[in-house]
Amino acid sequence: MPELCYYSDRNMQSNNPSVYKVVEAPDHLGVDYLYDTMGAAKARAKSGDVYGSSEIDRFMKYSQQEFLVKSEFDFSKLNSLLIVCYDTQYTEILREIFKDDPICEKIVNDDSVSEVLFERENRSVTLKQQDACYTLSSDFMDEHYFRIIGDTLPSIGFDVSSAHVVKDNSKELILTGAIKWTKTKSPFNVYFVDPNARTKEWLIYSNGYMPTEDTTKYKLEKLVRDAVDSFAPTMNGLPIHLSRDLFYPNMVNSYHGIAHTARVLLATHLLCKAIKLRDNEAVACYIAAIIHDLGKSNDREGDEHGYKSMLLYREKIVSLIDDANLQRRTLNAARYHSVGDGDCPEEIRHDIIWKVLKDADALDRSRFGGRGCDKSYLRLDIYQSSIGQNILGLTAYLPGWTSNFEGSRPYEEIVAAIKKYAE
Repeated sequence: MPELCYYSDRNMQSNNPSVYKVVEAPDHLGVDYLYDTMGAAKARAKSGDVYGSSEIDRFMKYSQQEFLVKSEFDFSKLNSLLIVCYDTQYTEILREIFKDDPICEKIVNDDSVSEVLFERENRSVTLKQQDACYTLSSDFMDEHYFRIIGDTLPSIGFDVSSAHVVKDNSKELILTGAIKWTKTKSPFNVYFVDPNARTKEWLIYSNGYMPTEDTTKYKLEKLVRDAVDSFAPTMNGLPIHLSRDLFYPNMVNSYHGIAHTARVLLATHLLCKAIKLRDNEAVACYIAAIIHDLGKSNDREGDEHGYKSMLLYREKIVSLIDDANLQRRTLNAARYHSVGDGDCPEEIRHDIIWKVLKDADALDRSRFGGRGCDKSYLRLDIYQSSIGQNILGLTAYLPGWTSNFEGSRPYEEIVAAIKKYAE
């Protein structure tokens, strides 16, 4: 089925991956380090006097190339097929999903094969059951904890002798380390919590469903919370409104589509409030944020798309903003937001409207993966403050919180997402 087979030169969630059809362009596949390991890459990186991060970058690029199938793939057309699962538990789950489908005969858990296919270096959460006894642990290295909620926790008798207990009361137990308990009919939920992840809390065990209050919501500074509350009313009062029909049809749901623009607009509002920008300049920032990517016709366009956006909306900006100087600054902010700082005229680099837009755009970097942008590249000087740190954290989480962004009411939708995960 060669007409269906493609591959990417890196992770499809990374910035601007390239996609090639196998039979038309096989030479872009990076095979030299295809089966490299992180351990080998680290060893090469440390072999010289200076740690060579390029080795790690190369490993990440080669190891995250993806085989892609256009539309969907019909496994029944394959004469030779074997689906090797990570372990016995995954094998049982997959077979249960397909039940009586003949493909179950192809689903195997062969240790001699899986040990070769899987690197098994990712950290994991382990829940083991032996008879009526459960043991829960994790080798996760970043900040994390287990959170146990129940109405009758003291009566269950958790063994926490191998754990560090952070909180223990009649309703909630928070700890790190290993924990044991004996099967019981008393209802309780066990969550794994990673405070730095986009989705911060996962239910990993439940002995009967019990609704609980989410205590892991991202905490907003008062100024940030107030700015979120005022976001939709402020944006709805602008002379231009963000909507799906402003974008090229193929760009609406792209990396630079309506969800990205809504997040940039929210970040612009937060920054304007944080630095107490004058109302007329704040409005100029909002308008620049709305139009900044509207000239972009594909995700791979680089520096030129800011100029295209400016040309596309020049007459509109002149009609929306009365002050000629403010018109020029708004248009220049859109024009130069996609250009490296060093390639911008000095006058632009000192303009607060350009600085706000440039920073707001950069604050949405985590949509490409990772935990946000590097604040050392930002231009405003608020990021060392608690307000600035709060904005950095919030904007890093936002792409995950708005991953299913629909965009018919963008301002209200983004506020609803924030209020779901933050308080």
